[in-house]
Amino acid sequence: MRIGIISLGEAGNLGDDLILIATANAIAAADPKYSVKYLGHRQTINWSEIASKMPLPHHLESHNIGSFPQRHYTANTPYLECDGVILGGGGLIQDSHNPARPFQWARMVPPSVPSLGIGLGVGPLRTSTRALLRAWGSPVDRLYVRDRESQAFCEGELGWHASIAGDLVSGDLIDKIIDPEMSFERNEDSLGVSLRAWPGLGLEEVAAHLTRVGLHHGIGRATFFVLEAWDDIGG
Repeated sequence: MRIGIISLGEAGNLGDDLILIATANAIAAADPKYSVKYLGHRQTINWSEIASKMPLPHHLESHNIGSFPQRHYTANTPYLECDGVILGGGGLIQDSHNPARPFQWARMVPPSVPSLGIGLGVGPLRTSTRALLRAWGSPVDRLYVRDRESQAFCEGELGWHASIAGDLVSGDLIDKIIDPEMSFERNEDSLGVSLRAWPGLGLEEVAAHLTRVGLHHGIGRATFFVLEAWDDIGG
C-alpha cells in the first residue's frame, strides 16, 4: 500500500521536517510495509539517520515540487496511484507569508483517493482566497486542525467541517532526533517569540498577548526571531 503526504517537509524548516518525520513514523507504526510518496522541497532529510532512531516506512520517495507546475496540480497529480493521501500538517492553508501559496497544493489530493487532513493551521486568508476555497470545498474526506481558531475559521469562513487533533510532533519524537550530547544555552527568564507576517494582527494585540504569557510564567524578557526574513523570499 502506498500513502501520499503533501506537506512543507524538506523546505529548510526544522518544524516542518519534524512534522513530515512524525507522519512517516506514524504510517510505519500502522504497518511497516507501507510505502510513502511525499512532496519534497529540495532541502533533503537524511532518512538513513532518522531510520536508525525510529521506525519508518520501508520505502520513501520524494516528489520535487519544482517539477510539478501549478497548472497540473489537478490533472496530473502524482498521488493518483496512491491508496490514501495525507494533507499536512502545518500552516498550509494560508496566503500571507509563503510565495508558493501552499494552500493550492490541496488540489493535488485526488477526489478518487481516500484522504485525511491532519494537524493543519488555517489562516490568514484574503477575502478572494476564502471565496475560492469555499467554492472548492474541503479537499479531504476528514479534516483535523490543530487549534480552535482554525476550526472556527474552517467552519465559519470556508464551510469546511473540521475537528481538532493533537500536535503530530511529540516530545518523545524530538528526544529521539535531537542528539542528547548537544548543549543548549538556556535562559529561564526569556520568552522566545518567532514572528511571521499575519495581516490584520496589530502590534498592540501581540504585545498584550506576550504580556499575558510573560506574567503567567513569570518571564520578564522576550527574545524575537524572524520566521521568514524578507531577503529569503525574494524581497
